[in-house]
Amino acid sequence: MRIALAGALAFLALWMVALRPKAEEVPATTPAANVQTGAPAQSAPGQAAQTAQADANAAAANAAASAGTTPATTAPATTAPATGTAATTPAQPATGAAPATKVDASSGLPPSVLKAIADKKVLVLLFWNPKASDDAAVRRELRSVKGKSVFKHVANIKSVSRYSSITRGVNLAQSPTVVVIDRKLRATALTGFVDAAEIRQAVADAKRVARR
Repeated sequence: MRIALAGALAFLALWMVALRPKAEEVPATTPAANVQTGAPAQSAPGQAAQTAQADANAAAANAAASAGTTPATTAPATTAPATGTAATTPAQPATGAAPATKVDASSGLPPSVLKAIADKKVLVLLFWNPKASDDAAVRRELRSVKGKSVFKHVANIKSVSRYSSITRGVNLAQSPTVVVIDRKLRATALTGFVDAAEIRQAVADAKRVARR
């Protein structure tokens, strides 16, 4: 019995050491490097892929350097749709930029104009060319413009410089030109042919503005 047991133990020991089948060994593999992150490759395929990517990057950089510019992406220009035809603004009488602050005998104005200014009247000055038909027509229209608070005066277009102290900022380059000056010496010019109604409207506007 003891001999049989000893033999069984010996066989078991021999089987554990020499006869037991060994587990199949699986060779460890190293994953290829991530080309995008730049991690170094360990395997031959990974190294080959990394080398190919590096060569492609170098070629792209050389091409950009040779061109001298970097392509840029721009958004397409947008054009606002038209909403209608542009509105036209009617021409307005030219208004003097800055009224005179002091007018006296030294200004060179005619005495009658100086007196009208002192009396706080609205001045209506016609600068005209006596030989022009339009100028003569405007003078006829001016005769029908009346009022106790209105002073009318006619002067040759060649003498405009004499009135510069009260016509500052208005264009007096052509005739006929009617200049309406309110009580605060703010001037408005009506250039070309104007009728009596237009002159009266300018006088009414000058009176209304002067009250503000």
